[in-house]
Amino acid sequence: MDNITKYTSEELKALSVQELESKLKEDASEYQKARFNHAAVKIANFNQFKEMRRNIARINTELRAREIAAKK
Repeated sequence: MDNITKYTSEELKALSVQELESKLKEDASEYQKARFNHAAVKIANFNQFKEMRRNIARINTELRAREIAAKK
């Protein structure tokens, strides 16, 4: 959790749906573990949680955009 990288829309658009779902599951699991660890031992850089939540939201947004595009 030391180095959280921001996903760009170009990176996410280059991935397949299966890769996005896998990345979403992985990131959500990592976020949950980090939250539990933070409850036990306070983490110095709380901004990492914000970036993790935003990455999860970016993936969900891309998945939703593809779902809408597939319906058209």
